[in-house]
Amino acid sequence: MKDILQVRGRGELPCSEAKQHLTAKVEEISVQIAALETLKGELQGILNCWQEQPSPESITRTICPNIQRD
Repeated sequence: MKDILQVRGRGELPCSEAKQHLTAKVEEISVQIAALETLKGELQGILNCWQEQPSPESITRTICPNIQRD
């Protein structure tokens, strides 16, 4: 906002500044979405392999066999 207001304060239209900031924000959001999609896939993978009754052997070796693999 400060950059945009400075441009406007000089009597110029801040449209290109605003566009640059918006473009950067969209890219930042895209990176965040990609990271969340990766996390979602990893969590879905854990859920897809979920065992309601893990083997007794895995129970004794881990805290939760569904999230802690050998």
